[in-house]
Amino acid sequence: MRVLRFLARVMLILALLLGAVLAYFYFSTTVQIKGEVRLKGLTGDARVTRDAQGVAHIKASTDQDAVFALGYTHAQDRLWQMEFQRRIGAGRLSEVLGKAALEQDKFLRTWGFYRAAQADLPRLSQRSRTMLEAYSAGVNARIAQGKLPLEFTILRFKPAPWTPTDSLVWQKMMAFDLNDSWETERDNALLDAKLGRERRKQLEQEAPENGPSILSKADLEQSGIQAIGETVEPARAALAAQTLRQLAGLENRIADLGFQPMVGKGSNSWVVSGRFTQSGKPILSDDPHLTMSAPSLWYLASLEGKTLKVVGATIPGLPAVVIGRNERIAWGVTNFGNDAQDLFLEPAGVALTDVEEIIKVKDGPDVRLTVRSSARGPIISEVITGVPQRVALSWPALQPGDTTLDAFLEINYAQNWTEFRGAMRQYVSPSQNFIYADVDGNIGYIAPGKMPIRAGMDGETPVSSEVGRWTGFVPFERLPQVYNPPEGFIVTANHKAIPASYPYPLGGEWAAPWRAERILERLSELKTRGKITPDDMRSLQMDQKSRVWELFKAQMLSVTPSSGGTKDLETRALEQLRNWDGIMGEKSVPASIFAAWYKELSRMPRDEIADPQFGEYRNNPYFLSQQLEQNGTFCKAPGIPDCKTLLSSTFKVAIADLERRLGGTVSNWEWGKLHRAEMRHGALNSVQTLREVWTRSSSNGGGFATVNVAGYDQDTFTQTHGPGYRQVVDLANMNSSSFMIHLGQSGNPLSSHYADLLRPWHDGKTLNMTLDDVGGDTLVLKPE
Repeated sequence: MRVLRFLARVMLILALLLGAVLAYFYFSTTVQIKGEVRLKGLTGDARVTRDAQGVAHIKASTDQDAVFALGYTHAQDRLWQMEFQRRIGAGRLSEVLGKAALEQDKFLRTWGFYRAAQADLPRLSQRSRTMLEAYSAGVNARIAQGKLPLEFTILRFKPAPWTPTDSLVWQKMMAFDLNDSWETERDNALLDAKLGRERRKQLEQEAPENGPSILSKADLEQSGIQAIGETVEPARAALAAQTLRQLAGLENRIADLGFQPMVGKGSNSWVVSGRFTQSGKPILSDDPHLTMSAPSLWYLASLEGKTLKVVGATIPGLPAVVIGRNERIAWGVTNFGNDAQDLFLEPAGVALTDVEEIIKVKDGPDVRLTVRSSARGPIISEVITGVPQRVALSWPALQPGDTTLDAFLEINYAQNWTEFRGAMRQYVSPSQNFIYADVDGNIGYIAPGKMPIRAGMDGETPVSSEVGRWTGFVPFERLPQVYNPPEGFIVTANHKAIPASYPYPLGGEWAAPWRAERILERLSELKTRGKITPDDMRSLQMDQKSRVWELFKAQMLSVTPSSGGTKDLETRALEQLRNWDGIMGEKSVPASIFAAWYKELSRMPRDEIADPQFGEYRNNPYFLSQQLEQNGTFCKAPGIPDCKTLLSSTFKVAIADLERRLGGTVSNWEWGKLHRAEMRHGALNSVQTLREVWTRSSSNGGGFATVNVAGYDQDTFTQTHGPGYRQVVDLANMNSSSFMIHLGQSGNPLSSHYADLLRPWHDGKTLNMTLDDVGGDTLVLKPE
């Protein structure tokens, strides 16, 4: 009994100590959300009301004060996220993370994101620079108060004052995340060296020619865009094998920061004309699919100043609503996917500009780095020591005059299509599909940005700068666009944007049209049934039917179970598939079987490629299906004489894998047990003892080809990308519009608003956001 009493006392003492530590960290990191506070930099009062979900509703008498309050509020809830983002953009991670981040910093300094942001700042409009200054003042007012997030305590440093360049550089990093055609060019050259260009082209088997495109030929004609006979002159650079070898996987140096390719990484948006809606006004839907980090990339807010009145998704660090609506218009955004990056082999003796960079390393000596650039851009090959050739990158986001932030700020103020389209003239990178709707019943689409016109090259592989060049950019009036298309709706899902009649070869990688086809299918069903409502749009965002199943169904169901130890499991698994409707629901057993089998099939070309660099990102269902149908040569491997044998062997491996992961009872192989959405902390995820503090996860349905996209790592089935933000805007009743993010408003893991939206997000529930007064805790910001 004495021992038990002693142990009980010890446990009580430990519990009290733990409680005291948690209480200390809670009160030392919790910010003020009600009452009054006096701050330097305001010209008048601003009110920040947080509703029951922690969503910030900001009201001020001037636009600058509203943006000041946004900066202050962002810093209250997401200061570490903002700090981490600006350190990524500046290549200054080693200062706080030590030598482990040095290679990341070398990559980021070589590309020169922060130098480009510094150069672009003076080129922005006066209004943009004023807003950036106001936003920075708000952030710095919060920093001056102390009570910093946990990460600063753990890493033992304090943040420096925020600057407008810190905001601008994150816009460039977002552009980097959405532009990866430089990787495709390099990979194409590697594959050409291994397979030859013809066989490499087989891997890129595209959707049937009759597949959907965002714009039709009629849309282009209505917009006055006619074919003018532009041609492309292909050329190839003779990159040495060592150059290709060393450039392979270069981007992996920053993959841990959230910048990595992923099947299913993209977005959906669609807008439906009032001709088809119950209210007679348009309905606009958008759900971008990016890294689902912890905390969320997105932050919900409404802002009201003298003329600025806007609601939607902001990004901490940026002084604007990126996706949302104001009092008269709404807009949505998905990635366009054109090729706006090129690799150029520079000749010996080319003129170079050198910049000396000093990288400070925590607990280590400073590292000096010489960064070189040619007239085309940074010499990115010099990230790696010993590359025998100089390879430069051209990309509009790193060239002088990137005024994309002007465009986003002007969208917030736009009142009609003319003003919205005028804002798009300032847009540079990354090219996006912007959809539009207004209260007058108009809908529209435009893909803005600087899209290169090439000579002596096609952008498919690297080229010598002595042969290929950019001669300019597609004129704004000839960019893909349409206003009030005759179809009465516009759908974008990263699929092909333009028909064959478009006059400029834009290159790029269009996503397979699975999501677009399913959205169009559902919209057609809804139009046939009756008038479309906002609830219909929210339901469509959660759709989990995979059209990929139809592509493989006949081949998969033709398989005969093996005679080995897994025969009974294979028989039961095939019966599950035989009755499957292709819906990848969380409770679906056949979804697990299909995903595990598809994973094994996707390895088909690996023995030919023989390079881990070309993993799941090169997976192409059209290519795999075509090979199976035609008994193609890529099926063949040692011990695998034909595609029929490959189907059987991969099925057997998949069933054994599922048995190992989930046990021998097929009915227990539910997709949600295998497939989990995981939200990871950018800086501390690799530290196991800290990882659990910030990381959150949830079982989830969906897949890489579903509208409710849930792409996953092929080896672990873990989902790290998806619809981190959803919105549905009803132009008949703006205040009934709905919004949602995937985790919560706060970046503090001790806050009740850190992960309170995870379950509602998972379940497809939404929040209403309005410019009207809302209830909740109100903090009044007053001039000092």
